[in-house]
This record gives sequence, C-alpha cells and structure tokens, in this order.
Amino acid sequence: MRTPKFDEGFLVFCSDGYLRLIGHECGHDHFDEDSYAAALKEHDDEVAEAVARSMLDERMPDLARTLVEARTLFRDIWGVLDFQERAVAGITKRAVAAMRRSRIGDQLTVDMEADATDERGRKVIEKRVVSTAAGLDALSPPSHLLGDLNLAIAEAAQVWIVQRDEITARLAGMTRPEIFATGKAVRRLDSLMETAHEVRANMGSLFNAEGLAALSAWGRHGHCPTPFWIEVIGKRVYLNVGLRPRNWQRGIFLTLPDGRLVEPVIVA
Repeated sequence: MRTPKFDEGFLVFCSDGYLRLIGHECGHDHFDEDSYAAALKEHDDEVAEAVARSMLDERMPDLARTLVEARTLFRDIWGVLDFQERAVAGITKRAVAAMRRSRIGDQLTVDMEADATDERGRKVIEKRVVSTAAGLDALSPPSHLLGDLNLAIAEAAQVWIVQRDEITARLAGMTRPEIFATGKAVRRLDSLMETAHEVRANMGSLFNAEGLAALSAWGRHGHCPTPFWIEVIGKRVYLNVGLRPRNWQRGIFLTLPDGRLVEPVIVA
C-alpha cells in the first residue's frame, strides 16, 4: 500500500477494534519488534504462497509435457556438445579461444594494420570483419548446463502429480513449505528450460554448413592468429589446423549434427 503520507505501509486491524494506516518504518516503533517482524514475515509468506499456488494450478497439468520435452532437449544438446568437443579438438582450444576474443556481436574479426598512423608515426591496428555467423554464443555454452538441467528434471519429477484429476485436491492439501518446495522445483525447471532452448537455438544456427563456413573463413584468413580450415560435404565435416591440404577429403571426418530440435512425442 502506498499513500501520500507513507512511502510504503499497511492497513492494520488493531486490538482496540480500529483499522489504522501505518508506515513500514513506524511499525517498528509502535509495535513490539519481534511481533511486528513476525507479522511482516507472515504477510510476505501468505503473498508468496498465494503466488506459488496460482503458478502450480497453471503449470502442474502440463508438467508431464515439460518433463518429456526437457529430457529430449537434454539428449539433443548432449549430442551437439559431443560434435562441438570433437570439432574443438580438431582445430584446437587455442583457436576457439582466439575466435571468442575476435568476436564483435555476430562478426568475427582480425587485427590488421591500417593506412593511418598515430602521433608517434606507428601504424594503427584496426579490426577488420572477416565473416558473420549467427549463434556465436554457442562457442561459450553455460557451464554445468546439462548437469543442472538433469538435476532439475529429477527434482520436478519428484513433485509431479501424475493423476490430472487429483491435482486440485493434492495442491489444496499441501502445507506452505510443501507448496514452496514444489513451486521452487517447477520454477527451476522452467528457468533452465528457457536457457537450454536458447543454447540449442544458437547451436543450430552455428553448427550447420553456413555457420561452419563462416568459422572456416576466419580460420583461413591470412591474418588469423591460429589458422585452421573446415569443409562441409553433405553431412561430413572435415577440419584440421594449419593450411588445407590437397587431399583433405581423405582425412577423418565428423558427422554434422541435425540442426532441428527433436520433437518429443506426447501420448495423451
């Protein structure tokens, strides 16, 4: 509650039967410190419980679908990360680190001498854009994402109410701590799913023929500090450090990951 007199406050029903306005600071002065703090905590907990119950009423009927989607997304990202790790091993971690440093938004750049000079007559070094690629955030995926997602799936599965016709009664019978714990598990899964979808979208944008060609253009540029090359033929991905040899197609290749997110099958 906000009024011209108080920045923030409450309507308080007092023991003498009067309903009074009291500011958030004055309450500590007019009431016993412990009882007032306890009343404030109870008020906050009641509001948080109402919010959690409302959220669970909405989310619990679809939680089974979310769990299936989360597990599918987990396996999909796992597969792309396996490709990424093998690719990084082929062009070296040093090259990938250099790419990250050269990145400006969705552009990969190299440092080159400009025609201009500074006040001491030295050549000015400027960044030149070599290539552009979507999804470059995939070069730096969040650490522990799969571990956190796997744990969130397990925690949400434990609070999942299997029988849809029992959801309302089961939620109504939960204590406040149970509601808080259940809501926390569902919100954590939802948050990690949002992050995982973003990561997978970046992977799909970068690890395809067009995205890998952009990375290769940077690696094969004459001013690239860590030269490498990548060639994509169909689903085959050839790559290595240094200059591309004539017989590059005779080398070991990786299989290009599917750019489409696997769609989970939901049985009603």
